[in-house]
Amino acid sequence: SDEYFFENIDSEEKAYWLGFIYADGFIISSRDAFGLSLSVKDESHIEKFLKSIKSNNKISRYFNNMGFEYSRIVIHSKKLKEDLIKNGCLENKTFLLKFPNIDKEYVRHFIRGYFDGDGAISRHTNNNFRFRLCGTESLLNSILFEIGFPNSKLNKRHKDRDNDNFDIDIGGNKQVLKILDYIYSDSSIFLDRKYKIYCELKSLYMETCR
Repeated sequence: SDEYFFENIDSEEKAYWLGFIYADGFIISSRDAFGLSLSVKDESHIEKFLKSIKSNNKISRYFNNMGFEYSRIVIHSKKLKEDLIKNGCLENKTFLLKFPNIDKEYVRHFIRGYFDGDGAISRHTNNNFRFRLCGTESLLNSILFEIGFPNSKLNKRHKDRDNDNFDIDIGGNKQVLKILDYIYSDSSIFLDRKYKIYCELKSLYMETCR
């Protein structure tokens, strides 16, 4: 593996994968390791990640207790693990995540990575699209500011629980397109399945994805 991959977040690729690990990754401090778990249908995305960090790690498949099959990698590297933590990816991240301190030019790539892990473009009847993203209040408020919706309100998930778990839910096709244009423009790395839905939304406005 490229042990120095996450030392400095100075490229689209590094910012994207940092965001993706914020969403779908996990840190195992006691074993100097980190990993990624994804549904089997997105296993090719784990392959993209392994290629980015020049790793020949094997991908394992498991079934969860609901009977769904998922793909998982665990990478043992003290340096990579420590750099992920230094850049804000924490072991018990569910209620602690804050926006990382990275250069402005890479912010939208980080957001796209996080969106590919913990977000959705949903398509409803009459071609109504919605942009959704879940996370901590602090992280989501920073993302709202960056995507140009600083006054949007967050929704608390699981209102009966006392935890820091919120989501962004923005509708209106032009608004959704504005957000997605921002995170996808001039990008070379993304989850193909979500990018395809973005292209379908663009096509409603007679625009095509490149």
